[in-house]
Amino acid sequence: MSVILQRVTAAAVALAAISCSQPAESRDDPVSAAEATAAAKKAAAAVEANADAAQAEVTQSGVIWTGTLGTMPITACFEDRYTADGIYYYNRHLVPLRLVVIDESEPSVLAEVEGFSERNGSSWTIDSRSDDRISATWRKGNRTLPIRLSDVPVTFGEFGSVCESAAFVEPLIAGGTTSETRVNFEGLAYTKREYNGPERLGDGDYYVASFALDPQQPGDAAINRSLAELLPDGSVDHAMGQCVGMSMAGGQLGYLTETFEPSHVSDGWLGVEQAGSTYCGGAHPSHYMSYAIYNRTTGEEADPSTWFKPEALEFYEFLTRADWDTKRPIAGLSAPLLDTVLAHWPQDEDREDCADAARSGTGWSIGLSGDGVIFLREFPHVIFACTESVVVPWDELEPFLSKEGRAVAASF
Repeated sequence: MSVILQRVTAAAVALAAISCSQPAESRDDPVSAAEATAAAKKAAAAVEANADAAQAEVTQSGVIWTGTLGTMPITACFEDRYTADGIYYYNRHLVPLRLVVIDESEPSVLAEVEGFSERNGSSWTIDSRSDDRISATWRKGNRTLPIRLSDVPVTFGEFGSVCESAAFVEPLIAGGTTSETRVNFEGLAYTKREYNGPERLGDGDYYVASFALDPQQPGDAAINRSLAELLPDGSVDHAMGQCVGMSMAGGQLGYLTETFEPSHVSDGWLGVEQAGSTYCGGAHPSHYMSYAIYNRTTGEEADPSTWFKPEALEFYEFLTRADWDTKRPIAGLSAPLLDTVLAHWPQDEDREDCADAARSGTGWSIGLSGDGVIFLREFPHVIFACTESVVVPWDELEPFLSKEGRAVAASF
């Protein structure tokens, strides 16, 4: 049963709870409004709890390996207990090295590979392996050292692997630095916060910039907490940790550069522009832009799709309310609204094909600027260069606005 269906049936469960809340001999007696309300709340809470449990993240379990190579402490992982290929690092240096079977006729011999394909002349020979112990011999030329490893139970996400677990990845991403500087946007002073990852991950390869407002409105403290969470925190739950974990198996450490900057600031609203580029393995890097809008009175992120009449926007039919947290993803714009937006598209000849591309496909992000509403077509990688933030004045959008949207427009 889906979470939505579970929540829809809360009312039915509540009614059942009311009818069953008294002994059989008195069940025909009138139920007071207070009793009915209490029973309904109790039943609804139970349904919500069950729904939340159903949505709890699925975790897997496995093992990584810790021990020594010679006298040097090391940490290793293998995709599972029976796969030879793996990754290890010296705890002192925290630079991952891949372990790869080169000759299938000798599956117990693993060559060390630095980066994507550079063999460094070292190898492991697995002498014995059980559920909780690995004994091996490290070789480079005529030099040999013993390897002794013991298993360490770990957990990881539903779609991850032991080599992406917190216990294996987080030591590799520890040590980044965050700096702060004062900057201005349209006359507003605020604090820019910049994160730079540890040098061993590559100079500038992991960089995230966010910001913090000087608290002036009731919701600013909550907004600042949300903006602070965008900076890497040294965990695999952040996009940075996920990227490093996914990249290692391909011999890379990946990269993630991301900026969050104001696109609009007023007493009631904060617009935020996100732009980034990342490579976490696969055929090519990913480039992206999007917008977020925060209510400075409540501190909550707004869903701009509710500012428009239902017929003005198109949504992904396969998504349910359980598939998004705050904003409903927008698949497309109605033909009249799309015409209004594209009327503001740059008229350069070299952008004509991009305007045509904006008419097809799916994916739109809505933001705020001082001059109106921003519409951003979310292009795929192959035509990301067409990305354009198109600003439409509020008065031109009036025919498409919902009651809530007209109230927001009036606030400007």
